[in-house]
Amino acid sequence: MPALIPTPDDLARMTPAQKAKVRRAIARIALELDQAAADICNAAHAQRQAERKAWGEAIRAQARHLHTLTTPEPDHVTAARRRTLLDATK
Repeated sequence: MPALIPTPDDLARMTPAQKAKVRRAIARIALELDQAAADICNAAHAQRQAERKAWGEAIRAQARHLHTLTTPEPDHVTAARRRTLLDATK
């Protein structure tokens, strides 16, 4: 496998133009690695967001299902509950 980074002996024998070419190549590789790492982080973040959204939607679907199974309370019971809660917060 060829060496990607020149040794000190190689650098001593290189011309300034060759050294500049090596610097540009190393900088390009470092930039590509940074971009790849950023892409991986962004993909992981998007996946976590999608999982959280799916989890929240599952909870909302379960709540809607439970709401359809319950019978609505009469208005006077709802009013009494609200009054009790308001009195408790005073």
